[in-house]
Amino acid sequence: MYMIEHESNGDIEDISQRLIPEIPGVTTSPDDEEESWGDLTDDVDDESEEDLIDEINKEVKSLLTRFGIEGINAAPQAEVVRLWERMGMDNYLLADLALYSRIDTQRVFKDMLRSPKFKELKEISEIAENPYDVRLKLVEHIAPNLHKIGYSELKSYRLPRGHDEDLALAFKVEGWLAGLSFMQDLPAHLRSARAGVKDHKLSQANVFKVTMEEIIRQARIAESKEVKDQYDFRLESNLEAYDRMLASIRNAYQIADSAFSKYIPK
Repeated sequence: MYMIEHESNGDIEDISQRLIPEIPGVTTSPDDEEESWGDLTDDVDDESEEDLIDEINKEVKSLLTRFGIEGINAAPQAEVVRLWERMGMDNYLLADLALYSRIDTQRVFKDMLRSPKFKELKEISEIAENPYDVRLKLVEHIAPNLHKIGYSELKSYRLPRGHDEDLALAFKVEGWLAGLSFMQDLPAHLRSARAGVKDHKLSQANVFKVTMEEIIRQARIAESKEVKDQYDFRLESNLEAYDRMLASIRNAYQIADSAFSKYIPK
């Protein structure tokens, strides 16, 4: 069995805003702003405690919106900041909590389309003795999925725990996606992509690219006439089920795009 390697490039296929809408409230800082963040200046720090708390509240809500957490916009500021504190004031650990909560919620409710609620994140964070417990549980769940798509067993546990937090999160998202029911064809697509490369090595950029393409393919299938014909849209239950399926695919795209975008060449 050929194992997946790293590096290389490739362009991801564009997708219409109708199919994959933009994420409201999620912004990214320009590179020059990030690079200058640690500069020493003569500026007077006139930011009040209220300003700081408000900034943390907005940042956490933006992150959890990205992960499709229900009820986050209505969550009281004090509870949002308290959740951030319980997760070690670390946005990467908060992202781990959001991702793990999706896995736990879907496992408990036996529903791959159900999104976790803000109160469920709070409960998980309160039960955990320390925020790294959540990270360990997350890795235990997603590592077998990374192995399933072609990584060695050792890499499957090491990649989501790498020193580069952004890349580690990308592999956590990859492992989560590989476990979703509508992504069951992903291993076959990755094998096909490897077979088309001379040395049978697929770069991490192309792993993420193929994964994004599979989400887009599933979105198109979901909006096809063949799938729509399976539902009777005169019935509210059928309409709700179809809408939840679309929302689940869009949410997967949203999370994947946030995690993978910096690694997929434009």
